[in-house]
Amino acid sequence: MVGIVTSEADVAIVGAGVVGCAVARELARYRLSVCVVEKEADVGWGTSCRNSGVVHSGINYRPGTLRARLDVRGNELMAPLCRELRVPMQRIGKLTVAGCTAEIPELHRIREQGEANGVPGLELIGPGAMRRIQPGVEGVAALHSPSSGIVCPYSLTIALAENALRGGAAFRLESEVTGIHRGPGGFTLQTTSGDVSAPVVINAAGLGADRVAAMAGIDGYRHYPCRGEYYVLDRRLAGSVATLIYPAPRVDSPGLGIHLTPTVEGNILIGPSSEYVGEREDCATTRQVMASLREHGRELLPGLSMRDFIRSFAGVRPKQTPPEVGGNRDFVIEESPDCPGLINLIGIESPGLTASPAIAEMVREMVAVHLPLEADEGFVP
Repeated sequence: MVGIVTSEADVAIVGAGVVGCAVARELARYRLSVCVVEKEADVGWGTSCRNSGVVHSGINYRPGTLRARLDVRGNELMAPLCRELRVPMQRIGKLTVAGCTAEIPELHRIREQGEANGVPGLELIGPGAMRRIQPGVEGVAALHSPSSGIVCPYSLTIALAENALRGGAAFRLESEVTGIHRGPGGFTLQTTSGDVSAPVVINAAGLGADRVAAMAGIDGYRHYPCRGEYYVLDRRLAGSVATLIYPAPRVDSPGLGIHLTPTVEGNILIGPSSEYVGEREDCATTRQVMASLREHGRELLPGLSMRDFIRSFAGVRPKQTPPEVGGNRDFVIEESPDCPGLINLIGIESPGLTASPAIAEMVREMVAVHLPLEADEGFVP
């Protein structure tokens, strides 16, 4: 962006990750002026492009939580959304594998949890059925969730942004928010490319969402960065992993465990690890974790060859739980009574990608409290 500009909008969205872009596209359906501000030079450069690309089914989250409800709804919305946007998505299913009999009760627990959340088609299966789905997989039992899938996360984020742009939303890249002021007519966002004024602000800043909220005087949120590292295997192995393969979850783990993920491009991912780090954008990969990923990959699929390793990468999750607590907290999507018109999206880690279209629906209803939503008949989805 060249020069300093000043903008006025009905809704300002801070952050152009997959959630911010999904919200922008949803609001572009209405006769609203929408402005998205993003500190990076393009959309989706943060956590949205540094993850497994998994469309989660909803088995891993406690019934009644936002994470559970928005995951299941987002899973339902994802396939038609990807068809509209011409984004590759495959519903390949998932095996959550018990490596020993002591882990089988955990499979029963997450099946019951998933059924309470409304996840369809869950089935506990033995070694023979497991290997018919995925030859060579090791374990004594597995929970099969057929509604799980994979999507290209960066293609989805870009497509959401392009569709929102075509629908009239404005994007201001390389525009980091440095301050927020509230006045009688709403909010003024101070950015490195000029001010943006709007009566409604949606804080979808990912890892930085707690800091953006603090700029508006809301100090109750905090993110603890948690890094996940990945191996990437060559496309020559395309087809050798036919489904998502996860270990049985461990209590208080900050993630879902190291797993095998085929991608829509044909590569296979091994990861992610889970390690709290001091810097929010510390996306380094480490020799020690890479060795651990090789070991875990072979435990799940002993025939997997590591000769086809082509590179590594890492992403950072915005966790709300500190290292000494671990585990996970529910998504926070709320408007502070002390700051009406500012909608904060806090702790949107996994399954944030899956939940993004459902989060957009929820945010739309929150915006409707402040602004009339008149459908734009010219919107092309």
